[in-house]
Amino acid sequence: MKRFIYSGLILVMSGACVTTEAAEDTASWCEREWLTQSAMFADKDQPDYSGLLERWEGYGGKCQGTVTYEARLAFVYYLLDQPEKARVALQPVEHKKSQYDFLVEIAKVLIETTELTRSNSADTAHLERIEKNLQRLMKQHPDHVEVYGLLGGIETLLAHHEQAIEILESALKLGKSFNSKAGIYRNLTISYAEVDRYQDAYDAAENAMGLRRSVTDDQYFMYAVAKANAGLGNFADAQMDLKLVAAKKPELKSTTDFKSAVDFVSKKMEKSGQFKMSGRK
Repeated sequence: MKRFIYSGLILVMSGACVTTEAAEDTASWCEREWLTQSAMFADKDQPDYSGLLERWEGYGGKCQGTVTYEARLAFVYYLLDQPEKARVALQPVEHKKSQYDFLVEIAKVLIETTELTRSNSADTAHLERIEKNLQRLMKQHPDHVEVYGLLGGIETLLAHHEQAIEILESALKLGKSFNSKAGIYRNLTISYAEVDRYQDAYDAAENAMGLRRSVTDDQYFMYAVAKANAGLGNFADAQMDLKLVAAKKPELKSTTDFKSAVDFVSKKMEKSGQFKMSGRK
């Protein structure tokens, strides 16, 4: 991203550099604190985003104006499904240059994605525009796992599964701590299953559930788990996966996605010589 450009008297330049270095040191400290604090509240089966918000607001006295503070605050509001407050949080630093200004761009993408989902206008053209923005950010910031995770999720959503797998696997290879690791494995489960890598999908699903059991409430994840189990010949497990979805959300039984998952499992069973799933005509 952009850096400061200094001009003028030597004395002014020196003073600016000292001030900037001190500001960057503070910003780096605040970012490290975010990584620590967010892990405490978010990196668990039932994330406490309200608690994270309260804790992070407590850092305002020292961290306000560092850009990372405002961007991370917007992240929390995004997690709380409050995109309007997320936008407000970004306003004071939206055009401020910083080593962390890419986080502002990521926050904007998160907000835009939420707003598109709310308005049911998240069509392919919108998602492809977000994809291009994230691809640019990934090239500019190849060491930041958050960009990889978000772009990988968009690729999964766009059914660009080979690209999604490459990006999401790269996120894991970075070996850095990040709070969306369960989400990385969730998206890998889906993309692996869609390219017939059933064992990889099964393993990714186990990792996702190990990190966040509540991922099983996500029907798209469970459809992928059912496909992985069916692909591996674990038909009883595949049937149970879909029965759990139907039990938790009976209204989904009439949807195209649910019927498609049932049909996938049934065809795998038929091909293997097993009986059809009950209820399939």
